[in-house]
Amino acid sequence: MAEPAIELRGVAFRYQGPGGFRLHVDRFDAQPGEVVACVGPSGSGKTTLLDLLAGRRVPGEGAVRVASADLGRLDLAGRRRVRLTRLGIITQSLSLVAHLTALENILLPAILMGRTPRPHARAHELAGALEIGHLLGRRPKRLSQGERQRVAVARGLLLEPLVVLADEPTGHLDAARSALVIDLLRMHADSHAACVFLATHDQDVVSAADRSFDVRELTSEPIGDSA
Repeated sequence: MAEPAIELRGVAFRYQGPGGFRLHVDRFDAQPGEVVACVGPSGSGKTTLLDLLAGRRVPGEGAVRVASADLGRLDLAGRRRVRLTRLGIITQSLSLVAHLTALENILLPAILMGRTPRPHARAHELAGALEIGHLLGRRPKRLSQGERQRVAVARGLLLEPLVVLADEPTGHLDAARSALVIDLLRMHADSHAACVFLATHDQDVVSAADRSFDVRELTSEPIGDSA
């Protein structure tokens, strides 16, 4: 049996910001080829959980393994290397670079790794599937929010990652374009034996996933005044 694409063991994280909470995960696994949807109200810990899986945050306790990398044993540079080489990350803020074209934004992971020929062809392939092929020469300010979101999805899938972490990947899209994204993520999981882990409020995304869970099932608790 293949090892899990995502493993959390005894993870504890305390978020001290506005609406602070504690997140506890005794045990959680997600498998290669599996699409998993994480749901829950705003502020319940979905984005924090994604940040832990991406190595952007480090838990106070426990182990986080993603794509065979034990993130807790890596320094900042090591976690960044894992994000670049093994993960596809689609953030809710989209994080496009304003002075780059849509094509250059999609190609950014390959540019940072010094790879161009095959990724260039794949960028056009993904853009075509997402119906933004005619927009590749435009910079983000000349794109609608939904078009920017599809650029971010294409960038997240460019290097055929082992694990895709997506935060509300259909949040700015109409039903037809949402279906394109859902189909593409499902196809990536199936064809690359990749795990796709999504935080979402979109019931169509939840329905298309292999399984879903409420982040509060992992024991997410508000921090009271006495905590």
